[in-house]
Amino acid sequence: MQSNASNATRQKGKGWFVNECGVIYVQGSINGKFVRKSTGMKSTSGNITYIKKNYRDVLLNIINENKVTTGTSFEEFGRKVIEDGAKKVVNGRESKRGRGELAQRDALSKFDNYLLPFFREYALDEIKAMHIETWLVGILRHKSTSTANKCKNLLNEIMHKACGNDIIVKNPVEYVEKIEVEYEKQQAYSIGDTLKMMRESNGWMHTYLNLAFTTGMRTGELLALMWEDVDWEYSCIYLKRSVSKGRIRIGSTGKKNHYRIVPILPEVLKILKSAHENNAKSKWIFPNQKDSFYKESKDVVKYHFKPLLKKLKIAYISLYATRHTFATIADNARVDSATLDKMIGNSEKVRQDHYVTFAMTKERAEEAQSNLTPVNNILFSNMKVETK
Repeated sequence: MQSNASNATRQKGKGWFVNECGVIYVQGSINGKFVRKSTGMKSTSGNITYIKKNYRDVLLNIINENKVTTGTSFEEFGRKVIEDGAKKVVNGRESKRGRGELAQRDALSKFDNYLLPFFREYALDEIKAMHIETWLVGILRHKSTSTANKCKNLLNEIMHKACGNDIIVKNPVEYVEKIEVEYEKQQAYSIGDTLKMMRESNGWMHTYLNLAFTTGMRTGELLALMWEDVDWEYSCIYLKRSVSKGRIRIGSTGKKNHYRIVPILPEVLKILKSAHENNAKSKWIFPNQKDSFYKESKDVVKYHFKPLLKKLKIAYISLYATRHTFATIADNARVDSATLDKMIGNSEKVRQDHYVTFAMTKERAEEAQSNLTPVNNILFSNMKVETK
């Protein structure tokens, strides 16, 4: 059986119609411009009879009495929507919904630099799908598909809110073709270069690289590690946080799962134990000179990683490439995909089904070590562990 609201969508006449929510709209040409406005009236038989006779007068009254709806500027309304999208702070606690400080700053920047230059002179009800497509083509000439998609999402947020406030009848962004995001394939270090770095590095960079190349952890996750995260009995690390843009982020955000268990190979665990003995006073595994965490990886790259690569005559790709290197070695060594998903933390299903309890057991520890045997054999075959 169809609802009354669904049946109401079929009702329309000269100068009026009923939308899918059962609300009556009036429309017509005013001073050469087509205008369509919500009356706010439900589609009862009495209201429809009244609108049939008086749709023109009702439309003129709405325009005269509600100027904010007619020709609402994109700039004013759009900025308010973006500003309202930030996380709210109530009694000193930040809400779960909304954009965080850095994301909000990025959203406002994109609004000012990409949305406003094109749509500033438009009223909200003047923006059509063809205008949006022209705008996106312009962005794609100079920026990535990822940037274009983020800008489109912001515009969709604005137009969706305008639709919900009866400023426009339908959201034109919904009629624009989807942008397929294209990602460049990340490079990896060769096994030969990887072994050089793992063996010839010194100090905590030696610990860092051995851990990075054998776990696939993100750079920000590694820099946020504390000694309390290491489970010496079960040879694993409880990953709980990450460094992002100068700040510690706790847990998982968006698509990145920063809250998981990462098994550690036996040889790397020995290196960690030696590093802990030499650095037991600091709570951080990779402390900076002020005994705090590195706020940005560029300092690690500049003062530790690039000098090592120069010494070893290895071409620089990126510090983050240690993650891709691990994934490449493990995949080529036929480590099963489930194990990789758990370690790398890029599977939505694993986040929901496996890490709810966030606990390690003897059985899980043994299984993880067994599954990683191919990686261990490649990186540590016929080699005694050196602790530096």
